[in-house]
Amino acid sequence: EGFYQIDDFVDKVRLIDRDKFETEWENKRPARHKLVYYNFENSRHVMTPDRLQKMTGHSFPSPTWNRVSGVDFGSAPGHPFVYLKFVQLPTGQWLQAYEYVAEQRLMRDHATAIKRSPLFFSGDLCYADWDAQDRLELRSHGVYTRAAKKDVLTGVDYVHSLLKGVPPTEEPLLYVWHECTYTIMEYGSYSWPVRPDGKPDKSGNPQKLDDHCMDTTRYALFSYRDGAHWRYRGYKT
Repeated sequence: EGFYQIDDFVDKVRLIDRDKFETEWENKRPARHKLVYYNFENSRHVMTPDRLQKMTGHSFPSPTWNRVSGVDFGSAPGHPFVYLKFVQLPTGQWLQAYEYVAEQRLMRDHATAIKRSPLFFSGDLCYADWDAQDRLELRSHGVYTRAAKKDVLTGVDYVHSLLKGVPPTEEPLLYVWHECTYTIMEYGSYSWPVRPDGKPDKSGNPQKLDDHCMDTTRYALFSYRDGAHWRYRGYKT
């Protein structure tokens, strides 16, 4: 006696895939076409110890691999401080190996957590948001940063290209460690604004929602691309 007869409902959902059903009927997540990184898939982009072992012979990232980090400043509820660590696999692909996300803590507490994190080395490149006072305070506690490149749309396109990968196998150039749950969540919700007709509005920037790890990823990888010479070495013609 509801809006749909049961038989009609069954016939309807038989014709759609699970992603569309969970998006449009259960409202569990944004429609995939509205997501900024719609090509992110857990099965392709989430790295586990077993998978890393098969790819590199290591079950955890090696401290000898190239590293770069990113920082997004924040402290208010809903606007956390984020620190992400990326390592470069021997084949040249990037792996986000660590995330630190915290709210309403002092800068010295953030600095202490960063310095105690795995794969931290004081001389590593770390790109941060432009807030000069926050960067200066973080530096006073022993964490040195550089101002990040903040061109949003160009940076988004670059991260998107890393997730897409390279032909002929479309092997991703960016993976996320399975324990980085906050980042994985944001990949599944970071969206474009929606026009009145329901289509994503890509004329401007993505929504400022669920974007803290997404911004930090751009700061680190897009800034590194323009400040160093990086070349993918996995696939050989």
